[in-house]
Amino acid sequence: MTHFTIHTQETAPAASKPLLDKSLKAFGRVPGLHGVLAEAPKALEAYHWAMRPTPSPDDIQRYVEKGRGLRTHALVSLLRRGATSSAHVIHRGLRAAIDAGRALAGMIVRERRRGGYHRALHALDDRTLKDIGLHRSQIPSVVEGLLNGTPLPPVTPKHPVEKIVPTKGTSQVAVNDNDFEAAA
Repeated sequence: MTHFTIHTQETAPAASKPLLDKSLKAFGRVPGLHGVLAEAPKALEAYHWAMRPTPSPDDIQRYVEKGRGLRTHALVSLLRRGATSSAHVIHRGLRAAIDAGRALAGMIVRERRRGGYHRALHALDDRTLKDIGLHRSQIPSVVEGLLNGTPLPPVTPKHPVEKIVPTKGTSQVAVNDNDFEAAA
């Protein structure tokens, strides 16, 4: 069993101490998960970022200003590329927005498919995966191949497949090609 060190403010690496101070202010103590993540300051920082509260009004204002700057830059770029009227600019801007929306929708569909393929293949037991010629470690590359349209390599059985056919007029069963010749 793996044991994790749960750091306190005293035992944490120097880069994690300010983040643990934030945890202490927010919760009144250092939660165990934060103490474990303190071992890797970047991981604790990412966790704090992911669990951040709703943006402050200052953050929202910064986002709005950045958006305005990007919009202005896009319009100037369109005008430089030959847009002759405001209608033309709006049309090109809408077309760019529609294209971006389609690209985003495509990415979402692709990620949903990837998740479905992963769940389906990981739900199979190791014996079934072996039967279809896969090892559990190959699942990510197989899923990428499915998403990219790369054909999967053919599966060759490890053992010869036996033919089971009842012979005429007897209760015997022919199991392989030699039995067919003897039964005929």
